[in-house]
Amino acid sequence: MEASTILTTIAAAGLTVTADGDRLMVRPKDRITPEVRDLIRARKAELLALLAEPPATADTDDDWDERAAIAEHDAGLSRGTAETVADACHPAWHGVEPTNWREWFNAEVATRIPAMGMAAAERRAWGIAMDLWHRWHGVKPTPHRCAGCGGRLDGARVFVLPDGAPVHDGESFLRCMGAYGRRWRAQAAAALAALGIMEPEGVTDDH
Repeated sequence: MEASTILTTIAAAGLTVTADGDRLMVRPKDRITPEVRDLIRARKAELLALLAEPPATADTDDDWDERAAIAEHDAGLSRGTAETVADACHPAWHGVEPTNWREWFNAEVATRIPAMGMAAAERRAWGIAMDLWHRWHGVKPTPHRCAGCGGRLDGARVFVLPDGAPVHDGESFLRCMGAYGRRWRAQAAAALAALGIMEPEGVTDDH
């Protein structure tokens, strides 16, 4: 069992594991079973190494949380949809594509659980996975065509999204951006599901 899988399994049982120097702190203590205690002791070195690693993403979780809060409160979006907006705006990750997406996803979740909790950590890692899969494998936008409605952009006001896709600006912006976002997110979600990564609950109200 991967160290990241151990952490997510422990978190699902209502426990939080953090690193304090060369010690592992598990809370609440009254919920630690003998089986969990033995597992943690046997894999202590691996768990400490995993918790010491920062998440392999280009921006910080604080930046992401701030973007999501702005979208939620200023634009009146649900929290799930606001997190979707924040995901789409993070800088491109310059690492290599994971050789095992499921193990990568578990590691991204595990490193965030102590600070965010299980549910938020899964949503955060899911959003990153969606965006990264899209940037590596998504259908590339066609020049001079709106990525949302497909109409020509000749002479029109254009807004270029973080992934390079052009959409109509002005009155059509939200409609075109929404259409493009729903399309690529549905494609990415299907691809991730095929890789064994399922969408967590509470991610968004729509794709």
